[in-house]
Amino acid sequence: MINFERYGNVKTTGERVVGFEEKKFTIKGCVNGGVYVAKSHLFNDIVLPNKFSFETDFLTQQLGRLVIAAYKSESYFIDIGIPSDYLRAQSEMVNLI
Repeated sequence: MINFERYGNVKTTGERVVGFEEKKFTIKGCVNGGVYVAKSHLFNDIVLPNKFSFETDFLTQQLGRLVIAAYKSESYFIDIGIPSDYLRAQSEMVNLI
């Protein structure tokens, strides 16, 4: 995306995730869609609080230990994290089904 501040930015080198930036104004970057596929055994020895940020409290802490691949897409994206966009997605998704 270009000129955004509502979303976190995923830093990549090639197809590898090398960092996450919290929401701030960014001239150009990759928005994190927040979709992950992981083997469940990765969490066997990890202690996390009841409420946590997956990116900050787990992925960022494990960047040196895990190879985290990124899938970059130029497809349509809508974040449903605020009520107005959630309602917009409801009407737009009807046309996709």
